[in-house]
Amino acid sequence: MKTLTQMQKLMLEQRVFALADKYIPGYSGGKWSWNESLQVWNPPADEEGMVSLVNPDNYTDIKVPAEWAGMCLCSIAYNRLAWAAAEKGDNTGVSLWVENQEAITNLVHEAYTSDPECNAAKFFRFID
Repeated sequence: MKTLTQMQKLMLEQRVFALADKYIPGYSGGKWSWNESLQVWNPPADEEGMVSLVNPDNYTDIKVPAEWAGMCLCSIAYNRLAWAAAEKGDNTGVSLWVENQEAITNLVHEAYTSDPECNAAKFFRFID
């Protein structure tokens, strides 16, 4: 996973916050936290540390820990940023965004391999 520059974090942040408006029911802002090791933004959670996500594009309704919600939203944002970079002919940008999205996906696969009851199935159902 590549560490993002401040400008790249801002680009990701803009996309993730827009996705939160669409995918987090009742979202009205709040304190997000940057997860340096995963290179993702974690959304505000309820008192149990959970976040509800609803994807109207595939009819998925899940409740996951904030870290998993951050991975879901950032995976979608990384994908969209990669497509935007590709449209501009920015191969370096495509490589960056795709590499970070793949790193998240690989972490989810590893989590599932060690614990099939984890949130991996919810992650893939949500981003599909």
